[in-house]
Amino acid sequence: MKRTRLHFLGITPFLCVIVAGCATGKIYYRSVPEVQKCSNEYYEASIRPDLLGSEGWEAFKLTIISKTAKTLELDWNRTFFISNGKTKATFMFRGVVHKDRNKPKPPDVIFPGVTLSKYIWPNKLVYFSSYPKRGWYHRGMGAGEFGILLSVKVRGTEVKEKMLMTLVRQKQE
Repeated sequence: MKRTRLHFLGITPFLCVIVAGCATGKIYYRSVPEVQKCSNEYYEASIRPDLLGSEGWEAFKLTIISKTAKTLELDWNRTFFISNGKTKATFMFRGVVHKDRNKPKPPDVIFPGVTLSKYIWPNKLVYFSSYPKRGWYHRGMGAGEFGILLSVKVRGTEVKEKMLMTLVRQKQE
């Protein structure tokens, strides 16, 4: 009996520490800034993280407003996802077949005075799984510095803009 009691007394504090460590609060994700913007003589652009999943934000909502009388072309093959200071991949969006996401994409044409708004997912974070249902899924970006290197052509001249934001994961007790 003494041995069992000593064993119980020895393991109880250990179990309490384990259980306390496993207690979870609600996880919140936020971005700093909430919306990142850039502007030049041809267009104004903004990104904000969107479509929150269990691993963080899965996509950006990209908005480009034409400020010129010239037609703009958003070059998807030279627009890159930035993750912690490095360009990692291009993007996919609605209308792109998941398995073809890394193939060249035609540009989006933005006419004078028009606004383009689109959800974009980093190709690097797309994966195929058989669980819970067979199909393509998007991983969240998690926490860190993320953004986009935007490539827009104006009459054949490439105009690049970099927009970065910090995505923060917070645990609320």
